[in-house]
Amino acid sequence: DDDDLPGDDDDDESGGESREGGQDGSEKNAPQTLNVWSPSGAVVAHNDHVHDVEAPWRSLWRAQHEECGMLEPKDFGVTLVTQTSVDRSSLIEELCNRWTGPLVIVIFSIGAKHPDLPKCHGQADLYVAKAMREVEPESYPVNKLRNMAISHVKTSHYFLIDIDMWPSTELYPLIKKMAKPESTGSRGLFMDPLAALIVPVFTYEGKEDPNANKRYCSGFECKSKSKKYKSVVPSSYDQLKKCIIKRDCFVFDYKNPHGHATTDYVGWIRQGDDRIRDLSCFGTRRYEPYVIVRKCASPKFDERFTGYGKNKIQHLYHMRWEGFKFGVFPRGFITHVPHPISKAKEMWHATDRSKMNHREKMDRLYAQFCDEIKESSAFEKSPPTPICRGGHVKKTTHQKKTGA
Repeated sequence: DDDDLPGDDDDDESGGESREGGQDGSEKNAPQTLNVWSPSGAVVAHNDHVHDVEAPWRSLWRAQHEECGMLEPKDFGVTLVTQTSVDRSSLIEELCNRWTGPLVIVIFSIGAKHPDLPKCHGQADLYVAKAMREVEPESYPVNKLRNMAISHVKTSHYFLIDIDMWPSTELYPLIKKMAKPESTGSRGLFMDPLAALIVPVFTYEGKEDPNANKRYCSGFECKSKSKKYKSVVPSSYDQLKKCIIKRDCFVFDYKNPHGHATTDYVGWIRQGDDRIRDLSCFGTRRYEPYVIVRKCASPKFDERFTGYGKNKIQHLYHMRWEGFKFGVFPRGFITHVPHPISKAKEMWHATDRSKMNHREKMDRLYAQFCDEIKESSAFEKSPPTPICRGGHVKKTTHQKKTGA
């Protein structure tokens, strides 16, 4: 059997710290109000012209693959998707600068007042989900907001990231190039509804931009936060290499050997810029990459997962047992931007038993979720992308020491 049931050490180190949102200056792209379910029972604002996500709360959100056939190249498109709370909305402006294609962002806001949001380009659709009362960190409806954002994707594919990730400026042009029929390296993977393309992720740990405004705050009214890093967080492959050499950039979540090692960053560097490298297995059950997926084939995020922890890895687990195949995308990447640790993450890593209720709840829910998915899957013993035998995966050459 596929050894995939979560153990006591199944710590979702990087999953769940997703926040913030943004806005465009034109009337066409004015933020729209969405319904949002709040665990605290908060009253929500509503516009009936906006689709609300109304599915059974404990549904497995099974995808209807039979309605998602092979795609013609002319019909391909990809939208970057994210969600956030208002306190990190200052990260949106640079996100918009680096991703020039379709973009959907849902911003979670408390109270009736409409938040002041950064400007974004004309292909961006920004929505504000309003709750009238405060929501505790462990009840933040992260997967509800993700599903809301995905529901507004109009392209064939979407690429979901966290708000604290900035894509390289080369990523979107590379995706369009690789999706062309004459591209031999992609082998039609973009057209296969069950193909998921992994985009490598790095983290910036260098100093702030010395020329940036030094003002720093936690609210949406502070717009200098992203300016502190926008000229030093790499935006191109060449800049990334220099950042690694300077020991300012490293593989994301390098302290967690289970997090992203399966991507094989040395292999990524060697694969060039015109070939998608297949992954035949996951090195660990805790591997949770950021992926480009076909909208009509992808399962929804399970909205029972709230706050920090297990909310993204459950989606990867579901994808594997739905039959998805995975490949590593060349040259393009995203980079984690430094920010203060959230209260939700502090609570997740707390050692005080009185503060561990949420973590224990999410761990139990994840174990239950895994059982539900395996029981309902068409694959009896192991999915097409299993856990590697012995958990072996090629190492990423001591990421902290070498950067990659």
